[in-house]
Amino acid sequence: MTNWKIWTGLVAVFLSGLIIGAAGMQMYMSNKISRAFHAKRPFVRVLLLKKLTKGLELTSEQREQIGEIADRTADQLIELRRKQVPVVDAILDKAVSEMKQHLSQDQQKLLEARLRDYKLKRARSFDEKNRFMNKKE
Repeated sequence: MTNWKIWTGLVAVFLSGLIIGAAGMQMYMSNKISRAFHAKRPFVRVLLLKKLTKGLELTSEQREQIGEIADRTADQLIELRRKQVPVVDAILDKAVSEMKQHLSQDQQKLLEARLRDYKLKRARSFDEKNRFMNKKE
């Protein structure tokens, strides 16, 4: 067998491993994120209770008190994110307006469509996350 056949085979094996690894990682991360937001408890509450209180050996009364604090914190973070949406939109709209000056009309329409799609996707994602983050056990 010639050298180029060996190298072609090695490159093919490497590339297929790279593609399969990337696809597997994407599926893993999507599943992990989805599970975090679809949990029965708010994500922030779980984070605070598990990560910050690990090793503190809390009593049941302390866990309950800290759980209430974590719930309030989750609500405050959701409200903060909700308030920031108009600011983020204004920044993005300004950037798109500036970019459009350097683009053809077809490119401008494509850019506007992508921004519109991004805003719709973000709104759906925020609604879904908000719905699940507010679930209590």
